[in-house]
This record gives sequence, C-alpha cells and structure tokens, in this order.
Amino acid sequence: MKKIFTIFISLIAFAAFSQTKQLSTDTIRMIVTVAQAKNIVDTTGVNPDFIILDVRTASEYNNAHIANAINIDYYNASFSALLDALDHNKMYLLHCASGGRSTPTFSSMQAKHFREIYHMNNGLNAWISAGYPTVTGSTYIYNVNTINFPKLYPNPAKNYLNIQMPSHEGGKLSIMDMQGKLLQEIFLTSDFQCIDMSDFSSGMYIIKIQSTEGVFTEKISIQ
Repeated sequence: MKKIFTIFISLIAFAAFSQTKQLSTDTIRMIVTVAQAKNIVDTTGVNPDFIILDVRTASEYNNAHIANAINIDYYNASFSALLDALDHNKMYLLHCASGGRSTPTFSSMQAKHFREIYHMNNGLNAWISAGYPTVTGSTYIYNVNTINFPKLYPNPAKNYLNIQMPSHEGGKLSIMDMQGKLLQEIFLTSDFQCIDMSDFSSGMYIIKIQSTEGVFTEKISIQ
C-alpha cells in the first residue's frame, strides 16, 4: 500500500540541501531556535550548498564559532558587496552574537533575493548557553567543492532513484519524510545502486547518506 504523505514544512527538512533546477524556485526565509539550528547543522553535515554565515567580528569569530562557519564582519565597509558576492541559491544559517547584527542582515538578504535563509534566534550566545559545541580559529572548508559527493538522479524521480557513490565502500542511505521521520534504510554495497521508489507517494523527501566520506543530505521530489 502506498504511504499517505502530507507535506509539512518543518525545520529538519531544511537541512537537506543540494537543489536541482526544478526545485531552485523554492523560497524559504525563517527564524529558527538554536535547537532547530542544531538539527539543521547535524542533519546537513558537510555540503557545498549549505553555509553557516557568522556576521560577528573576526576576533569574536576566532574566539568561538560553529565549526565550518564563514565569517563576514557586519561592520566591514564592504559588507553589502560581500553579501552580494555570495551564491544567492545556496542555503544559509545566519547568526551573530545575539541578533543585533544578524536581524538587519536577514532583512538585507531577503531584499537581495537570497533563496533559503534560516536566522538563528538569539545568536551564538544562545547556542553556547544551550551547551552546543564551538571551535576556535578558522575551520571553514574552503575547498568543499573538491569533495566527491554522492550523485542522486533523476530528481524529480518517479519509480526509481539512482545513487552514484564516490567510492566503492558504499554507505547507509536513509529516506525520511519532511518532518525527519525515518521511512526506510538501505545499505549501499557498491558505487552504483538503483533504489525502488515505487511505494512512495508523490511529494518531497530527504535522502541522507552516511559513509566514510561523511554525511550527505539532499531533498528529492517524487512525482
């Protein structure tokens, strides 16, 4: 029996991230709690289409920041131009220390037509108060685009989904609904595998792949 699927736009879903041209018109601009932001970070893993944007000063950033966050100083005279230079189609988790700088940045990014932005309410102060981890120094993965990520196609899919892994080691694939509920787990045993999707109703799903390369997530559409 086909699963009954109702689309709920929930926060954990927004942690999935590489968009196809068919999905690139989605526009999401939301204020999230630190707990929801932590879910986004944990679910997404290292992904070239997900950026944690820290708009505090460089000294604040170096003292403590979320791992892999990039830093653009809100007080930099070229701040607006630096925002313009970012890829407007990527997914951003935005924050400052407590919200005083990230709030106007959030408005500016909306005006600049950034497609997907999550503004972490109360900033890094709330993140630290919640006991979530931070790192020091510079940790942003500048060469993230050189990482070999799994390839999922076609997207949108219909009766099947092809998984092309970057190595022969395989991994574990999880299919989740848009609330993050696990629907199916599949162990990938080769660098190419075709997944039967015929039992899934039309809608949006999250594909999460865990392998020796790390954690990769992507939203897919089933037609």
